Amino acid sequence: MRPPGLCRRWPAAAFDSPGQTLVTSAEPSTLVRGQPKRDSIDASRSDVLFITPCLPNANGTGLERRAWGHLTGLAAHANVSLLILMPPEPVADLGDRLDAVRALTGRAAALPMAPSSGRGQGDSAPVVLFNALLRNDANQRRLQLATADRAAITTWPAHHDLVFCFRVSSHAVWRQLTQCLGLRTGRLVVDFDDIESIARRRAIPHVRHKLGRVKTIQELLDIRHTRRLEDRILRQADEVLVCSAQDKQTLLARHAKGAGVRVLPNTVELVDKPVLSPPEQSACHELLFLGAMNYPPNADGACHLVEDILPRLPAEFAGAVHLSVVGFKPSSRVQALAASGRVTVTGGVADTRPYYQRARMALVPLRFGGGTRIKILEAMALGRPVVATSLGAEGLDVVDGEHILLADSPETFARAIVRLLSDPELAAQLARNGRALVERHYSRMTAHRVLGEVLAAASRSS
Repeated sequence: MRPPGLCRRWPAAAFDSPGQTLVTSAEPSTLVRGQPKRDSIDASRSDVLFITPCLPNANGTGLERRAWGHLTGLAAHANVSLLILMPPEPVADLGDRLDAVRALTGRAAALPMAPSSGRGQGDSAPVVLFNALLRNDANQRRLQLATADRAAITTWPAHHDLVFCFRVSSHAVWRQLTQCLGLRTGRLVVDFDDIESIARRRAIPHVRHKLGRVKTIQELLDIRHTRRLEDRILRQADEVLVCSAQDKQTLLARHAKGAGVRVLPNTVELVDKPVLSPPEQSACHELLFLGAMNYPPNADGACHLVEDILPRLPAEFAGAVHLSVVGFKPSSRVQALAASGRVTVTGGVADTRPYYQRARMALVPLRFGGGTRIKILEAMALGRPVVATSLGAEGLDVVDGEHILLADSPETFARAIVRLLSDPELAAQLARNGRALVERHYSRMTAHRVLGEVLAAASRSS
């Protein structure tokens, strides 16, 4: 069993408010919990503890979709105990949404998180920065599960053949659980997804003016702590997963002698994504930008598209395009993009396919972030050509002009849009090649195959 340790605060990027740690209440939290289903627990299969900071959701954000893909792949071959760790309000609101994961796992529990005491709302700037400089594992509160929560989790297996931590923040929770509950575990696998320290550092030039000086310095210090957590995991875990070969090479360069690093790509389920028919011919060309708008790179990308790129379209096209910005929780700034009359900001929608059906293309003008974009894979799977920045398409095995059009300046991005509107044959060719690429490398079967290899390694080490 790996040595347990103290809690490191959950990285700020995982929550709407920074600096969160597990609730330490003597009273049972009002959790949504699933008891084991007798027909879903097979004593002949491996036992997996899956820890995640979000509810796996086949139709949710990119993070939730990746978690859902992991859950389905693991549950197909193992008994999975699912532990979801979220801020208190989302936990209370889960309700029936946990039913889908109950059906897969049989064992599921959700534990609320609470703000860390390390960041007081009224603290002066020197105090905030001093606390950030001193922050380390010893500063953080240990996990103290309420009696009811402890009882629910201790009905799970005392030994898990595999602990699967989704995102680096889940690793700290696993270390607390081993200490508080005495869990015995076999192989430890941590899915970084992207490299969070790099993604957050990329954002600094774009958000510095919003954060202000003190919060920018505080964020840089948090990024430093995140980098240290990543390095610790690379030393301690048996295996680390990332979503691209590019991220794999970055981690191997940092710790060539550490954990094994395996690529587990983002994927899409093709069964429910048949290629759409071509959009109806219209005097107004429909463009689509899709993504969760509470994710800063998406919100920035939407504003960049409307404010910097679309105004550079030639006059004959500028009045003949309409943009749909589709995604949950748009900010007031994103909502204001609709003022031109040529932009519709929908907020969250139950089904994105009608928007893809009308769209001539999907646009991904992202300027910062990390990982690979499920929105690109989804558009390709549905048969829609994509224009993206090089960073937006980072990590995907795409070739400019063959699967996608890449453009990094507002001028070249606008020209790429015009090129696709003016050349239906090129648009159709990109769509065909994109779909074929997804079928070869980014279907859900690919992810399940990799997860099968992860489980096989756990079985061999048991």
